[in-house]
Amino acid sequence: MEVFPQEVIERVARYSDIDTRRNLLTVSRGFQVAVERASWSGYINLQDSDVGKLLALYHGHRVRLLRNITFSVHFPELRETEEDLLKCRETTEELQANDQLFTRQISDLLIALKTLEERETDPNNRTAGIDLTIQTPHQRDNNIQHCDHRRYHSWRLHLLNSQTLPELSSIRTLTIGEKSRYWSDFSCRYERPLDLRVVVDLVSKLPNLEALDCLYLHDRFPFPYEDAVIRHFTRPWEGPRRDSRRDFGKAMETHAAALPAKLKSAKLHFGNVDELGDDMDQSKPIPDLVKPLSYDSLSSALRVFSQHLTELDLRICADSSLFWPSSQEAHATPPSWPCLKRLRVEFHPASPSGVWYFQGPRGEGRQAVGYEVTEQHYPPVEENEADDEWDDVWSFEGGRYENVAPDVFRTVPIDETIEPLLEAFAKALDSSRSLEEAELFTYLSWCPSEEREREYPDPPLDEGKHRWGVRYLASGTSRRLEWQVGDWRPSNALLQLFHGVGRDQYWRDLEEQWVEL
Repeated sequence: MEVFPQEVIERVARYSDIDTRRNLLTVSRGFQVAVERASWSGYINLQDSDVGKLLALYHGHRVRLLRNITFSVHFPELRETEEDLLKCRETTEELQANDQLFTRQISDLLIALKTLEERETDPNNRTAGIDLTIQTPHQRDNNIQHCDHRRYHSWRLHLLNSQTLPELSSIRTLTIGEKSRYWSDFSCRYERPLDLRVVVDLVSKLPNLEALDCLYLHDRFPFPYEDAVIRHFTRPWEGPRRDSRRDFGKAMETHAAALPAKLKSAKLHFGNVDELGDDMDQSKPIPDLVKPLSYDSLSSALRVFSQHLTELDLRICADSSLFWPSSQEAHATPPSWPCLKRLRVEFHPASPSGVWYFQGPRGEGRQAVGYEVTEQHYPPVEENEADDEWDDVWSFEGGRYENVAPDVFRTVPIDETIEPLLEAFAKALDSSRSLEEAELFTYLSWCPSEEREREYPDPPLDEGKHRWGVRYLASGTSRRLEWQVGDWRPSNALLQLFHGVGRDQYWRDLEEQWVEL
């Protein structure tokens, strides 16, 4: 049988039915290779205990068939009994153990992939590139106490000793999170969020990475549940949230030189995946995630990260340092994006400092500022009377997760805060010489509290969500600027800055459009 050319054997295997392929498997080595190439799945789903299965299944010529790995970090279900009840809160020791468990599983996966790369010395047996997905960890419990404190996690998982992880040359794309989430689960029940620096730590170990896709990174605001007890359980504690944003900035400073040169496309959705417009109480103060700095370290780090990309897609609570360095940033130089072609930034209506970009129609909330994050803004790690009292409320009075009380009323831009953001965006556009399309936008809604609704017999916005922002398009010899900002108009200085974008590249005059909300 080996007298047949391999390409003929490949065609026979490709067009055979499944029963014939089973028979062909044992005809010869050539037929085995051809049948496996035609039939073998390039996709494998792994959990912690399955890593050995990867090495057992993929060896020799099979390695080049491997295309996609989905890895689920496994946290065992927490089970309690009447004789051995779980503590209401996770202890410091448990948090450390969680980090160690997460680190071990990620380390085992990367070491296995490194083994896969190194043991195949035949270049013909090496994979052409693997798409790696790491799903958000979940952990359930049997909860016989009817206490929900352990079901909503603000403490994040950290990757310990990331410098010891091996470099992997076979990974072409990295996805973090799931491609679909339960639309109603705004508070991430059972999910264990990753520390934001985990993204940078992993990317720095993948020198041939071409695309990064972070589907949801748990940078969330409180959801406006009507019942106070549910707001208590689901609170996204401010301390871990602020620290995680800072950790991303620190990791970027550490790993900037190690970021993969081949990385061209990145999507990082930090905020909520649901654009419903009724997911906040905009009258409540929000935390200042910036102090003691005067700029957002996460935004600044992403600016540095993005300067060699071709495509960037962000959903983020950001400030102007995302596009242009703050005057307070030490050693910062004017940035440029020589390769950037497509930019999409969906920004939150509030800034990381707790100051809003928008106000109510009559100036409501214009003076709001963020409150300082202190030691009181971290989840307790010990038993306390307050938690016991909330557990009693939950046990005897209950609450309904479907009942919400939003107060979404900020529909008018605040010039002093929105113009610096747009100014930095315009400067970034003018420093992107390959740009084809760029947009900076947010969503505005009118979903006020009952009291506020009575004050407005004629609503300022129609029902639903409304896109507010700026879009720039360039192709051939022309460029177009689209403003979708309602009745608001930028200052003349800001307008002239946008008019100058690409002026020295395109000989035709700028086409400008004003689009209704």
